[in-house]
Amino acid sequence: MQPPSDVTVGTTTSSSITLSWTAVSRASDYNIYRNGVLVPASPIGSPQFTDTGLQAETTYTYQVRKDPVVSRGL
Repeated sequence: MQPPSDVTVGTTTSSSITLSWTAVSRASDYNIYRNGVLVPASPIGSPQFTDTGLQAETTYTYQVRKDPVVSRGL
């Protein structure tokens, strides 16, 4: 599976940022990492995420990863 693509920054404020990306086929959830650390809201079930409680004038890096759908047999 390919990773999520076309990650874009939407609305930003001094304490929040909204990210969105193109959905990945067969992905049920997405994990969001801020500065290499999994954010507490993960996993996210849609291709959009708003991170809040950020510090103004601070640089943050984000990574979006997908979790594949797991088939469970009976």
